[in-house]
Amino acid sequence: RSLKGWRKMKAVAAVSQVISPTCCPSMRPLVAATKYVLEGYSISDNNAASMLQVFDLRKILITYYVKSIIYYVTRSPKLEEWLANETVLEALRPCHSPSYVDSDPTFNLNIDEDYDHRASGITPSSFCLVYLEWIKYCNSRRQT
Repeated sequence: RSLKGWRKMKAVAAVSQVISPTCCPSMRPLVAATKYVLEGYSISDNNAASMLQVFDLRKILITYYVKSIIYYVTRSPKLEEWLANETVLEALRPCHSPSYVDSDPTFNLNIDEDYDHRASGITPSSFCLVYLEWIKYCNSRRQT
């Protein structure tokens, strides 16, 4: 066993000593459950951190991807042209509605920082909550 695994077992053993049957009779079912946890632990030693890192990495990549798009758009010399283009304005018009939700099935609560779980998608306010400061910063750099 690794040192980390040994420490986990030692912690579980310490908890089982604290709630021993002589310590508190009403805690006896927990002592039986502790034995089960120890047996289960010895069968499988999976590190949850490695599973969660995948979501963390995806979240970081998505956030940087969105920020890079914002940076590109604000720095582009064509920004004024895009904002004056009637086709672009027509495509953006629904986004101005207070009830607008972009509910693309690829959006995910665990990955997208701006995902609004109440709306089941990304709303303009959830997007701004995450990215507005970055948008302001990029815009300030554009004007200098």
